[in-house]
Amino acid sequence: MVRLQVNIISASTLKNTDGGFIPGDVSDPFCVCEVVGQPENRVETHVINNDLHPKWNYQAVLEYDGVSDLRFSVWDKDYIRKQLLGEHVMPAAVVKQGFSGTVSLTPGRPRILTHDPRLTVKVVMPQETTCGSCSIL
Repeated sequence: MVRLQVNIISASTLKNTDGGFIPGDVSDPFCVCEVVGQPENRVETHVINNDLHPKWNYQAVLEYDGVSDLRFSVWDKDYIRKQLLGEHVMPAAVVKQGFSGTVSLTPGRPRILTHDPRLTVKVVMPQETTCGSCSIL
């Protein structure tokens, strides 16, 4: 296992799932990053109320096995339940190389998209260094 640095920076053009009954009331997003197949190995941003373009600037460390994909899912937090706004699965090969940029989110429910929800993240694998005959991560 290695300690993987995950930065969840921001999202844009998220779907409003709050119904619009109250003026100015839109989705209250938060983002979860988890190692696929290891739901206990996850991190979660704070909720940003009424924002379809949230900026979390969240940094965390995940224990990473080096072979699993990462799933980023963006949710709308409501009083009764949460709704999936979109997700992106980052393949292990990309995780191992490191990634910094913006990805498209697949919508939570099948629907015709009139917008392109996106998530900006940075994933950094620790650099391996050597000292004599030992290897340190």
